[in-house]
Amino acid sequence: MSFLVAKDLLCYMRSCRALYYAGLPLLGRSAVFNGDPRTAKRGVDHQKRYQSFIRFIGVNPPLRCSYLRTVIICLEQTTPQLAEGIHQMVEHGRYLDTLQLRLNCEDLLEANPRIATAISSLTNLKLLSLSRVGRKSYAMLSALQSSLIHADIRILSKGAGFVNEALARSRFTLQTLFAVCDSIKDCDVVYTSVMELTLHGVPAQHTIGLLVRTFPVLRRLHMGIVIREPHATDAIEEVRRENIAAQADNCWDGLEYLSGDPVAFYLFAPQCRIQYLRFCPVTATNSRVLFSAICDTRPLSLDLIATVDSLSSLKRILNDLNLALFASEVQCLKFVSVSDFLARYNRKKKHHTDLAAIAYEAARVAPSLRYIFFHLTGQPAVFFRVNQDEVGSKSLVELPVAEGKKLIKDEGLQRKIKHMDDGPLTLGPKSHPYFEAIMFNDRMIRSLNMMAPNGAWTSQASLLSTSTILFLSTQPIHSV
Repeated sequence: MSFLVAKDLLCYMRSCRALYYAGLPLLGRSAVFNGDPRTAKRGVDHQKRYQSFIRFIGVNPPLRCSYLRTVIICLEQTTPQLAEGIHQMVEHGRYLDTLQLRLNCEDLLEANPRIATAISSLTNLKLLSLSRVGRKSYAMLSALQSSLIHADIRILSKGAGFVNEALARSRFTLQTLFAVCDSIKDCDVVYTSVMELTLHGVPAQHTIGLLVRTFPVLRRLHMGIVIREPHATDAIEEVRRENIAAQADNCWDGLEYLSGDPVAFYLFAPQCRIQYLRFCPVTATNSRVLFSAICDTRPLSLDLIATVDSLSSLKRILNDLNLALFASEVQCLKFVSVSDFLARYNRKKKHHTDLAAIAYEAARVAPSLRYIFFHLTGQPAVFFRVNQDEVGSKSLVELPVAEGKKLIKDEGLQRKIKHMDDGPLTLGPKSHPYFEAIMFNDRMIRSLNMMAPNGAWTSQASLLSTSTILFLSTQPIHSV
């Protein structure tokens, strides 16, 4: 029955009691309510979906929540009804392995304080995502009994606590950490299994030595824009010198992927040779640090996501890029520009930027460059392969973009971080689960109730009114 969509599954469950019990674990395995306007499906009222699901499990919470494995809630309003529903799912769903609460956790715990005890007592959690963590949520994190594998913690209340201290129980099992915080505490807690780290909001006064000691086996690092004082150039240079000196005896030996703000990597100055380097965003104001950041890391593959507001800024970025390529060992270059200005400029074909000339200049100055990918907003993407003859002269061969991407993928020159690396990290599957919209009416509910034990919840049929929409996932979400 696992291959059936939810609508057909309900028809089978209404036929006999044996199929009812067989289908119930499949029907209520995942509860996903994504009301984020950036990613939510249009035309879907997620508040009504949530209320309908709460009515569904409210008939017999110990039974219907016992099959829950995944709960993802991203809703704007934190109401007492929302908090009570979450408490029911967490209190009775003792086998939950994925819990993502993309809402104000402080308001949620204020509306229902019992949620903190219910979450902290879970023992099977592998993935936990909490937003707007304050003092109450931090206390809940510190008391967590589960050993997490993936964590997404966003501490937006200044002085609420330190994320590396709160997750100390998971220091041997945690593999992926996304953190929004104002500081990292220098303590004895060492995360021996964290392979992927994403940091946002870390102040410029922090040194990379603390990160190296706390996450010694890191493989992938994404660092958002650091918090620094304006025009504090001298302070930045001083911190950079301290970071370089701190890595003389202790640095990341296995780091292979770096992604984030160019100024952040200029400031923290990781002294290690990596395979993949991705800068986002690159502007005319921060492109001057490309040379130092690329020389520090010596990547084989370089991705730049540029923001351009004028032709002079595009020229400035390309000049700084060519200077950096001259002293690098980059073999694959990817340059993508997302800009309304370029879209307007390239609207007419005669105004298209000569990407072949730009690519040839990059190939001329870069000694090791083999593949070049350019995509400017408003014109088609192009892919070039750099050929070099016996006497050292270079030429460009344009290839279809799909063929070029496959080529660099086969050679191991292009790899993306497992999760989103230019914004808030989305822990979970790469594709959303399949959802089926089911129109429930009183007749359907009465026939389904007949399959339950006598008197168990027949009297509760009126909880689901006519034409209530219930969205249920038929595919569980697995963490990566």
